[in-house]
Amino acid sequence: MYMQFYKHRSVFVFYVLIFTLSIASIGGALKVAFALSDSNLTREEASNTMTFNGYSEKYTFHYPDTWNVHETPNMSYVRLENINVRELNLLSKGERNQYFKIEVVELPANGLSLDEWVERQNIRSYWLSKILEKANLEISGHPAIYQLEQFGSLISPVFFIKKGGYVYIINPSNNDESHKPVIDDFLKSFKFN
Repeated sequence: MYMQFYKHRSVFVFYVLIFTLSIASIGGALKVAFALSDSNLTREEASNTMTFNGYSEKYTFHYPDTWNVHETPNMSYVRLENINVRELNLLSKGERNQYFKIEVVELPANGLSLDEWVERQNIRSYWLSKILEKANLEISGHPAIYQLEQFGSLISPVFFIKKGGYVYIINPSNNDESHKPVIDDFLKSFKFN
């Protein structure tokens, strides 16, 4: 047990040392690079945003620096959220109602076109939803499909992007007007590497 503590402590000290040396070497610049063990994040303090470039390094996106990012690499899943989901039970009902997330999932296209893939997805996985709107568009220079879906009383946008042999699903948790600027900024900043 003591070895595990010292092992983790030495890793922590190592990252603090890297962070300290990074700040010292920057010499007062506003851009600070954080060396984090769980994903590659860059913080730009002038704009209050961070850049995500996960384990797979297949795509990047910007997000507010007060938000949380959770990545599950073996499932090709990333969740960006304004409130840490682990803290929701500690908050009042009003605060919990402010929870918002954007999920990114990578799935194989199985040789299908984007239209065929989305149609199959709608039939197999989204049979409980009602498609309110659907449009073809382009995200990060790749073909994409936008759908506005309704599950009971919840209305949520979803974006499907095809790149190579994969379909990337960008799924904001709701269509609330207050979150549209975050969704727009996210989509503008979403880039494939």
